[in-house]
Amino acid sequence: MIIPARNAVNTMSECITALNQQNLDSSEYEVIVAVDGSKDASRMQAEKAGARVISVNWSGAAACRNIGIREARGRIICFTDADCVPK
Repeated sequence: MIIPARNAVNTMSECITALNQQNLDSSEYEVIVAVDGSKDASRMQAEKAGARVISVNWSGAAACRNIGIREARGRIICFTDADCVPK
């Protein structure tokens, strides 16, 4: 799962927590957060929640998704936004 995030400290934790509560074993998926020039604690919060974090320098959500695709290790790639709570 790839999540682009900029200044998302208020919403990201709930998003990542929901992803980590899936029925899949955590060895079956990875959560990548592409932090896009955040001025808040988004990076630290994503790391604390167990996500793999990539720093992006003010490139926009689409660029963050593309960078996440290049970094992903899995065969299936999904996207969500930092303010979504997947169920």
